[in-house]
Amino acid sequence: AFFYARHGYANETQQYSDLALQFSESAEDWHKDHIRMKIANAYALLGETQQADQYVKDLADVESLKVAKVTAMIANDDHFNEQMKALDALLVSSNFDIVENALKVCINLLNRFYDNTERRSFVEEKIKTSWGKLPIFKRVELLTELAGFALDHADQAKGLELISEAQFFIDGAQWRPEHRIPMISELVKLCFRAGDRQKARTDADALLTLFNLQRDKIVNIERAGALRPLAEAYQSMGDTAVALEVYKRAVEEGVENPNSRPRAEDLSTTCLSMAVHGVEPDAVLWTRIRQINDGLGDPW
Repeated sequence: AFFYARHGYANETQQYSDLALQFSESAEDWHKDHIRMKIANAYALLGETQQADQYVKDLADVESLKVAKVTAMIANDDHFNEQMKALDALLVSSNFDIVENALKVCINLLNRFYDNTERRSFVEEKIKTSWGKLPIFKRVELLTELAGFALDHADQAKGLELISEAQFFIDGAQWRPEHRIPMISELVKLCFRAGDRQKARTDADALLTLFNLQRDKIVNIERAGALRPLAEAYQSMGDTAVALEVYKRAVEEGVENPNSRPRAEDLSTTCLSMAVHGVEPDAVLWTRIRQINDGLGDPW
């Protein structure tokens, strides 16, 4: 339903929303809420706010905020003050999930009204004065998303400023390599988009060196997950050859664990990453992927 709503197909949205509701009748309560949230999101995208509200009214705050994130994407000028007022009441909550999701609504509002400098600055300040309850890595995620939106609007100077802020938070704390590598890899992509290509390449190469040096200190189930974002970063810089080599290493690291389930999850996630980011496996990698797949056994 959400897919069809994104493309403006109202009839199909209704059809698949009805099917989802039928499925939810036999689901647990938390699953029912999740389904209703997704349906509300679909109608919100279509601009059918009254229909969306019917599915939101009985949801918990966290789930309803996920709908508000979508509503913020299509908000008009008249809705801005109303939404910010509602968010103010949630941002002071002691509930971590509520605060985090409220901040994500703020980010979508900032993006929606990016060309309005006054509103953009107001929302950015609101985000930064309200994230005190969040751990550092969550603040980095928010800054990374903000930087991406700035670059979507061709605001390279702001993008670089936000990247620098995220880097400051990362450098100010101690991280295990399997956590540091993915975070910095996201900044590498943004830095390259923002025009600082030399720094992006230097940082990516430093991350690869870090993985090589610290590889044995990373639990085997975490190694492929550290390498995939780095491979994506190299691909985003146009270096498909290096990206492919890093993906090959991710495939091999994914079979280190003796249990079939993590091997299957790592293999499927790495293949999906290659597909999404446009990296075609060569003959050697295709052969290796099939070997690993054939060796997983049932039900994997």
